[in-house]
Amino acid sequence: MSSAATTKSCNAMPRFSLKFRITVTMFLLQAAILGAVLTQALSNYLDGSREQLQQQEVTVLDLVEGFARTALLTSQYDDIQPQLEQFTRNNLIELVVLADEWGIIVAASEPGWVTKSLVEMKDYANYPQLLWKERVLENAAGPLGMLGIAFSEAPLIALHDRVQTLAVGWSAGGLILILLVSLLSAHVLTRRLERITQTASAVAGGDLRARSSVSGNDEIAELSSVFDGMVSSIRIERDRLAEREQHLSLTLNSIGDGVIVTDAEGRITRMNPVAESLTGWLQDEAREHLLPEVFHIISAATREPVENPVDKVLESRYIVGLANHTVLISKDGHEYQIADSGAPIVDEHGNILGIILVFRDVTDEYAQQAALSNSQKMLSEAQRISHVGSWELEPKHDRLHWSEETYRIFELDPASLSHLSGEPYFAAHIAHFRNTVHPDDLPLLDATYTASVKDHAPFENRHRLQLPDGRIKYVHERGETLYDSDGSPLRSIGTVQDVTERTLVEQELTAYRNTLEKRVAARTAELLDANEELEAFAYSVSHDLRAPLRAIHGLSQILIEDYAQQLDDEGHDYLRRVCTNTTRMGELIDDLLSLSRISRHPLDVSRLSFTALAREISETLQRQNPERQVHFEIQADVSAQGDIRLLRIMLVNLLGNAWKYTSKSNNVRICVGRFLQDGQPVFFVRDNGAGFDSQYASQLFKPFHRLHTAYEFEGSGIGLATVQRIVQRHNGQIWAEAEPGKGASFYFTLG
Repeated sequence: MSSAATTKSCNAMPRFSLKFRITVTMFLLQAAILGAVLTQALSNYLDGSREQLQQQEVTVLDLVEGFARTALLTSQYDDIQPQLEQFTRNNLIELVVLADEWGIIVAASEPGWVTKSLVEMKDYANYPQLLWKERVLENAAGPLGMLGIAFSEAPLIALHDRVQTLAVGWSAGGLILILLVSLLSAHVLTRRLERITQTASAVAGGDLRARSSVSGNDEIAELSSVFDGMVSSIRIERDRLAEREQHLSLTLNSIGDGVIVTDAEGRITRMNPVAESLTGWLQDEAREHLLPEVFHIISAATREPVENPVDKVLESRYIVGLANHTVLISKDGHEYQIADSGAPIVDEHGNILGIILVFRDVTDEYAQQAALSNSQKMLSEAQRISHVGSWELEPKHDRLHWSEETYRIFELDPASLSHLSGEPYFAAHIAHFRNTVHPDDLPLLDATYTASVKDHAPFENRHRLQLPDGRIKYVHERGETLYDSDGSPLRSIGTVQDVTERTLVEQELTAYRNTLEKRVAARTAELLDANEELEAFAYSVSHDLRAPLRAIHGLSQILIEDYAQQLDDEGHDYLRRVCTNTTRMGELIDDLLSLSRISRHPLDVSRLSFTALAREISETLQRQNPERQVHFEIQADVSAQGDIRLLRIMLVNLLGNAWKYTSKSNNVRICVGRFLQDGQPVFFVRDNGAGFDSQYASQLFKPFHRLHTAYEFEGSGIGLATVQRIVQRHNGQIWAEAEPGKGASFYFTLG
């Protein structure tokens, strides 16, 4: 029955006063004593009366036995039959039977039983054992038969009636006397006991300040004193337990890990706030639940349930921990990676009272460990790919640590390092390192490292490694040293990079550079000689070709002026063609000379106003051809960096081309400006003139290549080649876009 049910049944019982209970108690005790005395007296009386009846029964058996024995010996059963019937007329006997040695009734006070089995008769009649008496009859030859007598219960009933009458009389008188004595005793005792009872009721109600304070020198006063002392002790212990409970609760709630306490059966009795947060269960709703119902844990790898920690602790009776990668699934389905341990709560006798489970959320730690492991793998891979190893040296302890790539660079198996040298593990690293460094490079390496430690500065050194098979490797080392508060070196950390391939390439490049420098010097000398020869040739061409041209042009003019009448129209046309072609030939020579000078002209770079330069050239063109109506759009505040003389020649050619190729157009517009493309300024000159087919744009900048005939538009074909040469001198680019009849746009950059 539960405690609640017990309390309910107790509350349902009638409540009696202490005086009544003492009276009843004393009455019952004395009544019990009286009952015991009366019972003993009446029992003695009853026993004596029963002995008399038993003596009578024995006497009857002895009397009948004589007749019965004779009848069995003589088999004269008819003679004994009337005598047996005569016995039943006595109120003491109900039935008398005589059976032979085979248990067959041969004579009976009730003739109906004759010839019947004695066993059958006893089963049918079922006389009480107290009333049925048997006696075996025998002689020297053996058993003769059995005599059975069923005595009447009437004497016993009469005896019991007499005893009952006596018991009632004696009990009534004794109980009245006992009741009077009990009432008087209860009245005397309860006057002070009631005070103790009232105090006990108050204490039971939670009032531990109540005291009985009964005075006197008797046992009740002593009971009162002991009771009051007990109440004081209970109050002190209760306050102490409350303080301990509060301290335990505060301690449990202050723990940063989750804590769950169970009883020995694994039912939860207490949880702290961290455990509530991680499991999603409040302490009140989780209490009395089995641990697996609240603390649902699975393996992160297999997603299978993990063994109940309570079972593990109860089985081992020691502190146990969960396996790695255990996941806690909270009430709302959220998952936490946890680490925990369980321990038994044991009393002083070694009995397990319960289990305490401590666990914490390590989700972030596992993520950090995974990230760290991944970073270490990536670092190891990066070191392997870049051939850069790392090392750490502890000077005070002569300990040298290497990364995996460092072992690969030194071509060494770390597992066999100590075995190879016969030295301790770290000493073997240092010994192998010093033995592998090329003997010629070791002094400088030592000096560099020692100086860096002394000066508290980073160090850097490139040296050679001489491997056991004689091969040479080149490594580049960098490092720095960390110091304690006293300035003593704690450890040095650094990197070692295998630069063998790079060093060999650098050596080859150095040799090639030396060879190349010699070849460049020789080629430069050849170019200087060629330039000098070209300049001499250009001067020769300029001087030697101009004289014949002037002669041809002069003689043709004389013929036109002096012999005009002797020449017909066809002759005049031929002479005009000769003069025109000699003029063109002179201009072509001038353009070629200008082009050659541009390539040799030293650059004088400065900041200039591109806008002002364009306006100056446009005004010159308009003054030279005032009859043309051309609208110039020149972007304001455009500046450029370059040689002003060359840029003037370039812009004269571009604007001259635009002026020329718009001569047959209406509403002529020529635009000059700049815009940014990918952060770089791009200059442009655009017109709406004749234009050209863009598929031939690459031919524009080649000398003497023209997309229009001389009859359509005059020109030598050198202008755009000159423009390209000037742009290239400024480390720029030039390109063109156009459509026939829609004009052309030239774009260029200046470095």
